[in-house]
Amino acid sequence: MDSALTGKTAKAMVQRGGLESVLEIRALSRPLDLGTLYNARTDQIIPGIGLWNSEDIKVKTLVSPQPQTRFQVSVSELLSEKTSLLDVGVSVKASFLCGLVEIGGSAHYLNAKTSSTRQCSTSLHYHVTTVHKELMINELKVQNPEVFDMMEATHVVVAVKYGADAIMDFQEKASDSSKKQEIQANLSVMIKKIPLIDISAEGSLKMNDEDKEKVKNFSCKFYGDFNLSEIPTTFEEAVKVYRKLPTLLGENGEQSVPVKVWLYPLSRLSRTECKLKNMIPETLVSQLMKVMDDFHQAKMRTNNLIEKSNDIKTEDVVHKLEQFQRSLDDFTNEFQRKMATLIPAIREGSMKDTALKDLLKAQDASGFNAKEMDKWLDGKETELKIVRSHIEKMKDCEIKPPGPELDSFLMNTGVNHTFVFSFTSLADEEPYLKKISQAAENFMNGGTSSTDTSEEVPWYLRPDVWETLNSSVTRFTEGPPLQNKIISFISDLEHPGASIRWYLHRALKDPHVTAPLLKKYSELLRVPELIEPIPELLRDS
Repeated sequence: MDSALTGKTAKAMVQRGGLESVLEIRALSRPLDLGTLYNARTDQIIPGIGLWNSEDIKVKTLVSPQPQTRFQVSVSELLSEKTSLLDVGVSVKASFLCGLVEIGGSAHYLNAKTSSTRQCSTSLHYHVTTVHKELMINELKVQNPEVFDMMEATHVVVAVKYGADAIMDFQEKASDSSKKQEIQANLSVMIKKIPLIDISAEGSLKMNDEDKEKVKNFSCKFYGDFNLSEIPTTFEEAVKVYRKLPTLLGENGEQSVPVKVWLYPLSRLSRTECKLKNMIPETLVSQLMKVMDDFHQAKMRTNNLIEKSNDIKTEDVVHKLEQFQRSLDDFTNEFQRKMATLIPAIREGSMKDTALKDLLKAQDASGFNAKEMDKWLDGKETELKIVRSHIEKMKDCEIKPPGPELDSFLMNTGVNHTFVFSFTSLADEEPYLKKISQAAENFMNGGTSSTDTSEEVPWYLRPDVWETLNSSVTRFTEGPPLQNKIISFISDLEHPGASIRWYLHRALKDPHVTAPLLKKYSELLRVPELIEPIPELLRDS
């Protein structure tokens, strides 16, 4: 029996324990006032009807002031960290994971997701409580007994702690991973200073130049149960809002909202078949949350890699990353849909929790487990680093990806001939992408995941291809002087890794120029009248 329940209400409760005991949950900015009916199997409010009328509830309510304020700074990037910050219990956590719970106000913070692993984020959580209200249910007469036959409501709200929450999520994006630790430290230090910062008569913050420099790139997102005239988006605005928060609930806390509620089982008031028969084990909920966090981490990494790919115009890599994202999104949506079906069924007793264990096994076998996703994304990161490092060796050359950009260059160039250094293996088929695409489709259609574990050695890990890549770069940069050199990414299965391609009057004359041909071409190039017959001269030599 929860210590927050006191007086006659507590005395009226026979201690039975387990599923017959009172449930304590976070309100998550939902309208869970005294007397509200609740379905604990789906964690949803039952609107429009109650056991007692509002006048009786008002008369039979014990009210006790509970003024309390708490300030907390937290680095909360993962969903598991966010639910911990808001003190979300196991049951509601499970329902939130699969989208059963409709949240509002400060709880929207749970849906906030960073899109990049370079995004540094630190949150300030302001929590205030004002009053505790409790129903004397033993003195209340049921006005609507038909509720017990509705087969929807399992519990009724018998106690509410009122107050409000506000979360200010401060962010700054690091230029690269090496800067992230420094920025994260700045965020934590400066946010902890917020309660100590004074505001001048003119409305400016009293801060030294060093601190002003630290916060100039901070952005702020506000999630709260307070009615603000303006939403803060900068550090300065956030400090000013923070100072106002204690005044925004009214003199007597009349603007406060439910922050925590206690649910009394209807089965202890009358015979009803609508009961909470099973709870989802905490270990299972933790595993499900870990899966959802893994999915989000993979999406953030993918966004980073797409950004890096776009920087060097490797469109084939972008297409593969986008394919991975689409498959992951499809699988994630179906995973949540299946959870949303299984969790209420387990709670009502029509299914066992082994169904969730089977769901986790299917996810682990699908290719969408953390180990396989990280391995593939690590490979893409390595591939991009290799391509970028070789591009930097050819720093004087422009990048022209295949398609309109390369075609336009070849058509508009004022030089008759062009040499193209091409990375030729970026579009190679990858068994992993095929596996997860099929797995996502099978998962949605109720089929089983493929057990195919075949792997293909990536082109950049093959010694022969690595040697070709390095020797091609050397020829291109240190060989005979060549005019009109560019970089591209034209696939060529016959020449894996890299190839130097020669174009004459926009037409490809040689897809793989070797070192001897480069040397001879350089010599022949000095004689203008030989430009047209160069291919034949080179072949004959």
